[in-house]
Amino acid sequence: MNIRISALALAIAASPLAAAALPLLDRGFAQDGVSLLPRIDAPANQASLRSVRVAADGSIFLAGTQVREGVPLPYVDKLTPQGVPDTTFGSGGRFALPLDATAYPWGAELGDVTVLPDGRIAFASGVLGPGEQLTSTSLIGVVAANGHLDPGFAGIGYARFDYGPQATQPTGTPYLGTLVADAQQRLLLAAPTGQPAAAVARFRSDGWLDTGYGSQGIAWLPAPTTSRRLQLDGAGRLLVAGATRMTGEAPRLALARLATDGTLDTGFGGGLVTLDGASSASDVLGVGSLELDRAGRPVVGHEFVSTVSLSFSLDVARFTPAGSVDARFNAAAQQPGRPGLARLVNDAALLSGTFAMPTADRRLVVLGTADTFAEPAGLAFVRLRDDASTDPSFPAGRQGPAYLMPVLGTDGNADRIAGVDADGRGGLIVAGQSSGPAGTCHFVLRLIGDRLFADGQDPNSRPTSCPTP
Repeated sequence: MNIRISALALAIAASPLAAAALPLLDRGFAQDGVSLLPRIDAPANQASLRSVRVAADGSIFLAGTQVREGVPLPYVDKLTPQGVPDTTFGSGGRFALPLDATAYPWGAELGDVTVLPDGRIAFASGVLGPGEQLTSTSLIGVVAANGHLDPGFAGIGYARFDYGPQATQPTGTPYLGTLVADAQQRLLLAAPTGQPAAAVARFRSDGWLDTGYGSQGIAWLPAPTTSRRLQLDGAGRLLVAGATRMTGEAPRLALARLATDGTLDTGFGGGLVTLDGASSASDVLGVGSLELDRAGRPVVGHEFVSTVSLSFSLDVARFTPAGSVDARFNAAAQQPGRPGLARLVNDAALLSGTFAMPTADRRLVVLGTADTFAEPAGLAFVRLRDDASTDPSFPAGRQGPAYLMPVLGTDGNADRIAGVDADGRGGLIVAGQSSGPAGTCHFVLRLIGDRLFADGQDPNSRPTSCPTP
């Protein structure tokens, strides 16, 4: 196999946007399209920013882990629709989870947040043990609109949950809990189970486990599986994307659907549809996104990182609503891969991150971050047509399909995307971290339109350095 650095870059497919295409940097947002925020009390061993969500009114919520008095604690920041901190939320614009130091002496690490239909924010976090080693215990809670715990949820605002006997995760493992809310404001959580199978737990709006779901509140997937992303379809059924790996074999992408009562829907791909793409049993599969396009087709963004060939790839898989691989996607090999699977590669840059967004005009925007052999190169954008061919109306890079753009307007800083969410106004909110010679900070961008910039040029007044805390 040729050693090739491919696009370890993204794929998040979300609900179709009102705008015809993406992305264009909204120069009316913050400072010439970019909001920069200092990292406050950032931890040494966890990502300080993990998730971004946009409320119906355009408010932006950033969530991650901070360190106070040596203890990691989940936090949620609120920004106005213009990307400015909302100081009326919590304490100066931030909610920090007030954990009982006796019950949780080593703290917790945030995994995900979601905005409830009534505007409250739900969060999922993993409890840490000695040496900040992750356990299989999750904390799930709700923050009221004013930025304080909602005591109507589980009595104190959050609840402790285990899928089974408590276990510890391998050292250095991040908390990969993911969270969605249904129309009845019930929370569905997929998180490390400590078992060889993935599972989803459903909680009532009052914070207690919904024992009418699955088996006593927990729906188990076939073993051996792990879960990474959740998405509800129009009928309220839950799609679960993750991986399956038999002993000694390469990992495979896995997609399942659960009925509204938590039973495995065998009418969807026979219960579990899988797709291979790994080159060896040592490959690592990461699932970055799961969304539905306007036709109701599940789109999964994932990446296989090979420790043997050093080849990295950004993979986008599309399935039919019935749960089979969509052979019409990449049918003519417009991209490397095969029917149903498009693999974006670039021999000149290493692309990372895993996000892709279907648009209302049946396009798919793939974005991530880029590093050349010499230095970081900023964010990367690719736009695909419905058949997976590259959209010629979107600017391509000089050495591949990805257009590269440093967040700070200058090369040198490493830009990493933490999350992406549609803002309900035809835009896309992208949040992450920039670090390097120009400082370290969090960034938030708003993307709209069908080109990167209204005039086709980089904005001239974007920030060129990070603010100090």
